[in-house]
Amino acid sequence: MSIYRGEGGSGDATNDATVSDVTAQAVIASTKADEAAASATAAAASATSVQTLTAATGAAGSSASYNAGTNTLTVPRGDTGATGAAGDDSAWTGGSYASATGVVTFASDDGLGFVTGDLRGATGSQGIQGIQGIQGIQGVTGDGFTGGTYTANTGVVAFTSDDGLGFSTGDLRGATGSQGIQGIQGIQGIQGATGATGAAGADGGGGDAYLAQTQTFTGAKTFSATTVFEAEITANGGIALGNNDKATFGASDDLQIYHDGYNSYVKDAGTGYLILGGQDAGLLVQNSAGDNILQTGGNNVTLRYGSATKLATTSTGIDVTGTAAMSGTSYAQPLLSVDNASTGGHGAYIDTSGFTNSHYALSVNRDSGKQALRVDGLGDVLFYEDTGTTPKMVWDSSAESLGIGTSSPQALVDIASATTSTLRLSNTDTVLTENQVTGQLEFYQSDASNNGTGITGKIGMRSVPQKPAGGNYYGNAADMDFYVSGQLNGYANDNASLKAMTILAGTGVVEFKGGITEDAVTLTGTATTIDISAATNFVHDLTGATTYTFSNPAATGNASSFTLKIIQDATARAITWPSSVDWAGGTAPTLTATDNGVDVFVFYTIDGGTTYYGFTAGQAMA
Repeated sequence: MSIYRGEGGSGDATNDATVSDVTAQAVIASTKADEAAASATAAAASATSVQTLTAATGAAGSSASYNAGTNTLTVPRGDTGATGAAGDDSAWTGGSYASATGVVTFASDDGLGFVTGDLRGATGSQGIQGIQGIQGIQGVTGDGFTGGTYTANTGVVAFTSDDGLGFSTGDLRGATGSQGIQGIQGIQGIQGATGATGAAGADGGGGDAYLAQTQTFTGAKTFSATTVFEAEITANGGIALGNNDKATFGASDDLQIYHDGYNSYVKDAGTGYLILGGQDAGLLVQNSAGDNILQTGGNNVTLRYGSATKLATTSTGIDVTGTAAMSGTSYAQPLLSVDNASTGGHGAYIDTSGFTNSHYALSVNRDSGKQALRVDGLGDVLFYEDTGTTPKMVWDSSAESLGIGTSSPQALVDIASATTSTLRLSNTDTVLTENQVTGQLEFYQSDASNNGTGITGKIGMRSVPQKPAGGNYYGNAADMDFYVSGQLNGYANDNASLKAMTILAGTGVVEFKGGITEDAVTLTGTATTIDISAATNFVHDLTGATTYTFSNPAATGNASSFTLKIIQDATARAITWPSSVDWAGGTAPTLTATDNGVDVFVFYTIDGGTTYYGFTAGQAMA
């Protein structure tokens, strides 16, 4: 077997070692290997012991120790930190002083507002750090060796030098054992106690004289007592006042500005006016959307709803856009009063020229929204009854007609009623004279010529003597007179001076101041009805045998009479009279048989036509 020295040995690398040399070195190597194995076993045991150490805290300033019986590692506590230095009287946390500007700045360190308690010494310095725990024990050297290698299949041991200086027996040693387990960290030393609070710093120099200078305050400030500022206050960050805390002005706090938690107030608590003035553009009052709901400019004021103008003052009054709704609870105070002190112009002027249809141009309502008056865009005027639903007097502008009791007048004046339509002319004179006109209805004509203009007719009531004669005269006894023009040419310029008829008071007798003219009604046919209500004079030229029927006489108690002229045909015709006719002697007269012969008869009844009395006025009068 050949044995070689390792590289770097002190001998000749080409010479073989002797057997005795090799044997001695092998023995030494075997011994070192056994020692290395024992060391590895001890290291493993130590590692197990360290892993199960119990940590304990020793007295401050003591040395670390290990109790194998209890497997306890005692680590000393850190020394108590030194007492902090006393606070510096010249240093305080309540504010600062800048010597260059002479400004003292106060600040609050608790956010609750600055108080004198905020002025105090600085905090003492930090206590010294406790001593660090000792390092864990180093693990023992492991087995094996670093000085060579052994190849089992060849049986060759090769030795090497690990220091580059050539192989020696010192290079044969056991391999380094595994790293010992890290020792337990020493317990943190107790923090030194906080240094005692330094004495309060000296008061800021200057006192009131110092504060009389220009001062700058930063942060929130609380002034708990009355503070008088005799110069201008500049508050770039604003002045915060709590609810109901008032900013007051004036010797008696007359002007007050404050907020009560919900509403904001600008209040004049004195005896004068609260005057808001603007020098240039005027004043603005805005809503939350930024709309100018009130705006002044020059001499005018504008009120808006949102951004829409609703009322504006002008040099002549006000302009209102939209609906003006007014309400009140006092009957003594009018909701709307128009008083024009001037002698000219309009007392009240409402322009609704923008309305050209049936919508309301003007509407007046009363209680519960009931309509009282309405003027529409077409010019019609409607006055409503008590329920406010039906107009009872209507001016129809298109027909130029007035309806009373009807909304559709059929004449210039149309008075309608479900009972009695009444037009009354009243006279309030209580002491009348004889023949005094107490009421009169006149008919007037305006003509292109002077002669054609005037009253064409009158119907008047005229007082009459009270019975018995000799007393005063009253309107409860009055004749009704009817007047017409007294001129033959019919001109109206004499204003109806001719009395044509009088209905006498007390008797109802009709007096005619002139003759009576009546049209005669011409009859035809052979079965002929004579309507007494149509006329009082009838003419019949016979064309055949004729049967008469009389109709529509006056009611019983009233008289009806009429005259009948009969003209005979070329062939004599016979007549059959109603059975209700009572002739003298009970026999009807015989008609004239001559062609165009004329017979005249008169009939009269007072019992509603039960009996007509027949009289022959004349016969054969052709």
